[in-house]
Amino acid sequence: MGVWEILGIEPTEDIQSIKKAYSQKLKVHHPEDDPEGYQRLREAYDHAVKAAKKGAIKETGPSFSDENNIHIWPNPANTVELTVETIDRPEEIDPVDEFMEQVEAVYSDFSSRISHEQWSKLLNNDIVWNVRLKEIVEVTLLDFLHEHRFLPKRVWEFIEYCFRWRELATEDPDDRMEHFTEEFYHFYCRQLDEPALRYTFIQHAADLDYDVFLNMRETAYQALKENNLELAGQSLDEAYAMYSDDPDLLRLQGEYFLRMGEKESALAAMEHGIRIYPDDIDWYLIRSRIWYETHQFVEAKVECLYILSRMPANMGTLRLLGKCFTQLGELEKAEENYLKILESSPNDIDAITSLAHIRSEMVERAKRRPFFTRRSVIKRLYKKLGKPNFFGSVKLFWRQLPKVGVVFILSLILFLHVLLSNSFINDTGLTPISYLKNMIHPVELSSTEVLNQLDYSDIAQIKLPSVHFLGITEYQAKAQTGAISTRYNSSFSKQRNWAKSILPTGWFYVAKLDNSSIVLLVSDANQAVQIQKSNFIDSPGTIVKMPQELPDYVWEVLRITDFGLEYKDSQFVVDKLIVVHNVTNEVPVKAVIYSVLLLVLYAFLLRLFVRTYKTVRF
Repeated sequence: MGVWEILGIEPTEDIQSIKKAYSQKLKVHHPEDDPEGYQRLREAYDHAVKAAKKGAIKETGPSFSDENNIHIWPNPANTVELTVETIDRPEEIDPVDEFMEQVEAVYSDFSSRISHEQWSKLLNNDIVWNVRLKEIVEVTLLDFLHEHRFLPKRVWEFIEYCFRWRELATEDPDDRMEHFTEEFYHFYCRQLDEPALRYTFIQHAADLDYDVFLNMRETAYQALKENNLELAGQSLDEAYAMYSDDPDLLRLQGEYFLRMGEKESALAAMEHGIRIYPDDIDWYLIRSRIWYETHQFVEAKVECLYILSRMPANMGTLRLLGKCFTQLGELEKAEENYLKILESSPNDIDAITSLAHIRSEMVERAKRRPFFTRRSVIKRLYKKLGKPNFFGSVKLFWRQLPKVGVVFILSLILFLHVLLSNSFINDTGLTPISYLKNMIHPVELSSTEVLNQLDYSDIAQIKLPSVHFLGITEYQAKAQTGAISTRYNSSFSKQRNWAKSILPTGWFYVAKLDNSSIVLLVSDANQAVQIQKSNFIDSPGTIVKMPQELPDYVWEVLRITDFGLEYKDSQFVVDKLIVVHNVTNEVPVKAVIYSVLLLVLYAFLLRLFVRTYKTVRF
């Protein structure tokens, strides 16, 4: 006998039809009354479902045979005996059919449908717990619920308690799909796990197609969860057109309008709900959030205070009220509000951070008070914030500072400063500060009066048109002890012309400045040659003290040379010597490199200090 003959239907891929046929045949072939018939029926059902899922449906359907194509279920003569007594027995009402008629009656009457007591009474019927009929009842009821699914959460929970469908389906996923469609299984699990939409508010609606309305509402709810706003809006409009006074539908509408940015429409939906069901606190909870999001902080504050008068421990409302107080500048009330939250939830991060922010704002406000009144207020607020005084802050800063890193960076900075200074002195004869000072704001040596105003180590820009070489040169030698000795040689004097083949370290020139004669020392050989050829000098120079023995050399030269006659009537400056530097406008390359490295190190050091300061401040 073929599968479809056993099930009593034509070959089909419709699993629901197969299930219906199976449930009908179960009434005939009960496991205890006809175990062999039940075995054939069960295997036929399993083969039909698998074939339908694979799409491998033949007109004759699969048949049950062994390897030699011999029927494996013989029908012995003594398997079923029909007696006169059996034939003449009057037909009895099938208990499963009777049970399903009761189910349909409860579902059809909406007040009964949403009554947990009605379903409890129905599912505690003996037939549900009858071992012989339990599987038939389960299959038949499950098939009914596929098409009639809109029940309150509490009813679904009781159904799961009675039949443990999800528990069994979890243990055997393959068997689950033989009884559930994928869509219905997910729907069934949602009813058990997710917050429930209510049914009681629509039971008195006149001429309402409950299932169509509930289907639209459920579709809108799922669409909002998936953020499919187009489908949500369409479903909400259709459901609202059918019945506009369902509070859950209005709540979904409010959420939809908020997501669409239509806050006025969302507010209107909440006010509609309040007019219909003024005792439902959820309306006020949602409306307070809308007030706040639309920057109507006074209205939001009033709403929150009303909610807290009914629900004093509502943490969400307490947080929102604190935000309202903060936005309205009522910082003391906001502080008190967040302290109330922390009494119940000491580890509430939002309350802790908000309280710290409020107190910091209170400190800033206190700083704007008159000096004599603000000190005590700030001290009290700092104590609340747990902030130490100045010396405590310095001590904490020093403790948090990464000392090894700071010492290492400072050592590098000091070393680079030495290299930078040496680079400037070697290339320009000036220190970095003197170089910058001369470049930014040079002092021009234009008269003797200016020279008299300059101190030793000051720098001036020298521009003299007539300069003469005195024939006097400087020689410096470094002893083993590190001491430097200086001697002078005069080529115009037999007694003082002692140097023959030694390279000098400096050349002395004389020039007139107003009615005075000044002596200049040039340390760069190339610069000395250029000055001697042009008799002109235009360079910065440092004012130093005149060596004690040098004036005698100068007077001697001026007495015996022809150009000395030009300086005969001038006053000789004997206390100041000008050391001329060969300076260009270009900064030495090494100095640039050292400066960049110094900037990087200073920036890194500053970053360390700032991070430590922020840590201490927090």
